[in-house]
Amino acid sequence: MSQMAYYYGDGSLTALLCLVCHAGDENLVPGFRYWGSITDTTITDNWDSSFETTPLRDTLLLRYINLNELAVHNDAYRQCVIRFLRDPNRSGEFAIRPDTYTKAVLHFIQQVKDRLLSWTPFDEDRISSLLHYEQSAWILDLSRSQDKSPEFRMATGIFLLLGYLISFLPHSGGCPSLLRECQEPTFLTDDLASHFPERTSLARQAMEKYLGRFKDHSSEASHETRTNPMQPLSVRPMERPQPLSVEIPKKSRKCSLSMLFRRKH
Repeated sequence: MSQMAYYYGDGSLTALLCLVCHAGDENLVPGFRYWGSITDTTITDNWDSSFETTPLRDTLLLRYINLNELAVHNDAYRQCVIRFLRDPNRSGEFAIRPDTYTKAVLHFIQQVKDRLLSWTPFDEDRISSLLHYEQSAWILDLSRSQDKSPEFRMATGIFLLLGYLISFLPHSGGCPSLLRECQEPTFLTDDLASHFPERTSLARQAMEKYLGRFKDHSSEASHETRTNPMQPLSVRPMERPQPLSVEIPKKSRKCSLSMLFRRKH
């Protein structure tokens, strides 16, 4: 359990746990294929600069889960992780819950803010055209693009982060910090909207719906943000979507959390 406490102790790794449960399920949260790779499709691109600038380590190698392997061979490792995270009887305090998504969304927002400080605009269509459905999973396939520049990678990262935000926000619980971000989405700039009009619009709609779920508690959010920004609001959302279900094949070999520590990259 110390491994799970380690992951939940940092927003970047918490976000990665959410991605493991959803990657490939929809075009907003696609798997990622690097240039020159034909068969390997990972859970995520290096969308998170904190993996490179801090000593944080993905000790369970979750970023390298192969979606093609999942689609063709029913990767027992990822299924084991999903089962564990979604079964409160097994994972207890480490189960994926609304506050897990909240922490992940706040992290995605901060990553967008950081990237916008030095991004070179690219039109949304240049990136969205790389999305396609392959072997039961959505993939963002950079091998289809001729542009290998760091600027294009930066724009692709923002494109992905906005998709994660749009997809995970409906699952998030009430939190003063997230309410404030949704009330004043300063990172959704006019410049960003002019180049990513669809994703920016969808992000605004998702934020408005989130605010609608907690509309009677905006003043509470304002007060609690000054005291404890991550303290969940003592309210019950009007609607709370359930996490996407994942079908586990009956013949999948049994696995336990101990497998997570024996996995070799």
